[in-house]
Parts: sequence; C-alpha cells; structure tokens
Amino acid sequence: YRNVGATETLSVGAQWLVSTRLEENRAYEMTRALWHPSTRRVLDNGHPVGRQIQLDSALDGLAIPLHDGAKRYYKEIGVLP
Repeated sequence: YRNVGATETLSVGAQWLVSTRLEENRAYEMTRALWHPSTRRVLDNGHPVGRQIQLDSALDGLAIPLHDGAKRYYKEIGVLP
C-alpha cells in the first residue's frame, strides 16, 4: 500500500502433513524431492516466500512428530542426529 510504513507482524510456518499410514519410502521420497536442486529453483522463482524455505530451518517450530520416512531422510543428510 502507498504511504504505509513498515508493520511488525509474526510469521506463520507451513508444514506438510501426511497420514501415518503413508508408506515410509513414499514419505522419504517426498521429503527428498522437496530438497532436490530442481525444486530449489522452483521455490526460489515461484514466489518470493519460496526463497525463505531453507533446509537449515526446515524443522524449526515443528509441532508434530516427523513421519518415519521424513525422519530417515533428515538423518541421512545430517539434519537430525
């Protein structure tokens, strides 16, 4: 808007939710696809907020348990111990 100064606000994170019935390998592949370099290009160019989706903060504020498949991926790449 014109002539409106900066406004402090809060951020709202987004999380992917899947059923616990989703096969572990499917959740693993979905998580791996999210962090694939070609997806990075889509995120960076698709929407300004897409640039803020970063692996180093992917699990910040996580409010629910990770699916075992996602957990396996994050462990493999060293995000989780």
